[in-house]
Amino acid sequence: MRIILTSIICLLVLGIQAQEITTDRPDQTESPAVLAPKSFQFETGYLVQENGDDLREILLPTTLFRIGFLENFELRVVHENALHKRTGTAESAVQGFNDLQFGFKWQLFEGANENFQLALISHAVLPTGTKPEFSLDNYGVINKIAFGQDLGKDWSYGINLNYDYLDAHSIGYTLAVGYGITSKLGIYVEAFGNKSEDEDYEGFYDAGMTYLLEENIQLDFSFGSGLNTDMNYLSVGLSWLFVNTDEN
Repeated sequence: MRIILTSIICLLVLGIQAQEITTDRPDQTESPAVLAPKSFQFETGYLVQENGDDLREILLPTTLFRIGFLENFELRVVHENALHKRTGTAESAVQGFNDLQFGFKWQLFEGANENFQLALISHAVLPTGTKPEFSLDNYGVINKIAFGQDLGKDWSYGINLNYDYLDAHSIGYTLAVGYGITSKLGIYVEAFGNKSEDEDYEGFYDAGMTYLLEENIQLDFSFGSGLNTDMNYLSVGLSWLFVNTDEN
């Protein structure tokens, strides 16, 4: 399946050129903006996360593939290569692939001058993980209502309302506020949290920056931590947009 997926992506990239980029990373808040038809974008990064149970999880990389399919509608695939290691022990690390996610983003509303946008994002989680440590061993769903708005020249915000089923029902939220320091450099701060049916509420915060290397290439850096739970992470990433201009 992974070989087929890679082949499809390579074919999509042929005959395409760059335009301005809008990304869903590095924050937890997904943008309500969708790709234009005949466009392709990958958003990839390296993430190190440590939890209170001395588990270190490294995603190398975590990648979101986005395909502009129809007007206001894009297809999405999430693929993650993961490494799990217990800190402070001599145990060897375990490496494998997390469960694949297939989904879509559907923009439901766009205001004048793209000032306010609203979208539905949904992913199906397939039990394709290579080892028990990397798979739910069951099907799941991840759903988000995403909306956001530009607040003047330099400020913007984004909000997600989440409902997921990953072995248990859970609801959550994200709230990100961004500021453009220059036309290329931006920063953001974010609060997010979730409540599962069999666990207590967990709250988090993070912050980061983005740098527009080219109109279609963006670099990012982010870090985050738990408010009432022992978690912290550090991430760097790259996003690249291509647009198909072949009229045939």
